[in-house]
Amino acid sequence: MWKARLCLGTDADFGIPIEEQIRLFRQVGFDGFFTEWSEAADISGWRRLADSLHITYQSVHAPFGRADALWQEGTAAECAVEELLACLKDCAKNEIPIMVMHAFIGFGQHTPTAAGIENFKKIADAADRLGVKIALENTEGEEYLAALMEAFRGYEQVGFCWDSGHEMCYNHAQDLLAAYGCGADKDAARVPVLLRLRTSHRGRRRIHAGYRRVRDTGSSGRRVLRAGV
Repeated sequence: MWKARLCLGTDADFGIPIEEQIRLFRQVGFDGFFTEWSEAADISGWRRLADSLHITYQSVHAPFGRADALWQEGTAAECAVEELLACLKDCAKNEIPIMVMHAFIGFGQHTPTAAGIENFKKIADAADRLGVKIALENTEGEEYLAALMEAFRGYEQVGFCWDSGHEMCYNHAQDLLAAYGCGADKDAARVPVLLRLRTSHRGRRRIHAGYRRVRDTGSSGRRVLRAGV
């Protein structure tokens, strides 16, 4: 049997310092938390705080403003890759096991490129060296997610993060859990499926259904429920 852990995401928009949010999460009984990444983010400080509170620093969400540039060539693509590599290095340095990232951003393009696969390979190879797992999130641009999940099918460090809000907003109820989680690719090692449950969206039945779809696989792997608002 596997055990679920419930983690809550920090957010600068809460109007409370991140450190205080982490303390509050621990006080009310959450098992862990996740944060966003930026060059200015105090990842090391939050790691030390997590250790002192005995709460799990479950993952870091990578920047996604340049996700479309990953599929290009030239300076913009290089900057996007370097930003994600910096995030990966911070995860490794602070023993944070998972980096969540978007495969794409935007609604006007629908054609994955060979350049994008090569750019992502630099990130996946670095993740393998550093011992950090990458969880690709379901967002707009499912074609790009599909291209990466297929190209890196055999990579142990590459897996899937399911966001219930994104499924309702972007994926139009497509069953991406069936495609990339819940027992898919049984012969390939996969990063644990992350379920990010957005409670501010309507449709809690979809959240519960997603949870059951993972539970009912009988998988012995670890599953982490990430609550977002």
